[in-house]
This record gives sequence, C-alpha cells and structure tokens, in this order.
Amino acid sequence: MIILNKISLNIGSGLYQIPLIKKLKSLKYKVISTDINPYSPGLKFADIKLVTDSYDYRRLIKLIKNKKIKPKIIVSGAARGCLLSASYLSKIFKLNYLNFKTALLLDQKNNLLEKYNKKIFLGKFSREALFKKKINRV
Repeated sequence: MIILNKISLNIGSGLYQIPLIKKLKSLKYKVISTDINPYSPGLKFADIKLVTDSYDYRRLIKLIKNKKIKPKIIVSGAARGCLLSASYLSKIFKLNYLNFKTALLLDQKNNLLEKYNKKIFLGKFSREALFKKKINRV
C-alpha cells in the first residue's frame, strides 16, 4: 500500500471544488479526486481521477484500496452525499472525521432546519425575519 504523507482524497470535483483542489496542490498534496461526470471541471486539476459516483462510498473504498493508496486526508467542499462519503471514508481509513450522524443531519437540510428552528442566523437576519418580513436589499 502506498502511504505518503501528502495524499488527499477529494470527494466531488465540480466547479466549486476547484479552489480546494488548487489549495491542496499548493500545499504539495497529491490529489485524488472523484466525480461521476468525467468532464467535471475539478478533475482536470487532480493527479489521480476516479470517475465514479461520489455518493457510493462502498465503491470508493474498493477503488482506493485497489490502487493501494491510503489517503492522509479526505475532504469535500461539495454538498449532499459527498459529505456522507467523506465522513464514512475517513472513519474507514482511521482519520479524523465528522460524525456520520452529524453529516447525515447536515445532508438533510430540512431536518437541520426543523431541529434548530428557533433561531438560525443568516447574516444580520434570523431565519424567522427573512420569512416573516420583506427585507430591502441594498
């Protein structure tokens, strides 16, 4: 198994992942990046591209182990299932990770809003104010 100090696994490679991938590369990490879309813009910056469903953590584990690579960090700037995959894979590879239940709560935004419905702040305005009052934007 290849264990280098500077291997990162990036879950998801869309447009918004590019700054994260570039930052990892500037820190001298070898970047393994995943996305189901082979033309995803972030993949062109990765050292190793895994064209697969980023939500399918079981398949990701097999692909990574088949390449005999152990990532040092697992990151995702993407939304939804990518966060769940990053959490689960980090646990499997014995890295620091976001608790899976918390990741699941964050993944299901409606559940998050229900759980913390009292006060969710968005800038200067609470969630309640945004929905109850018409706010003039400058």
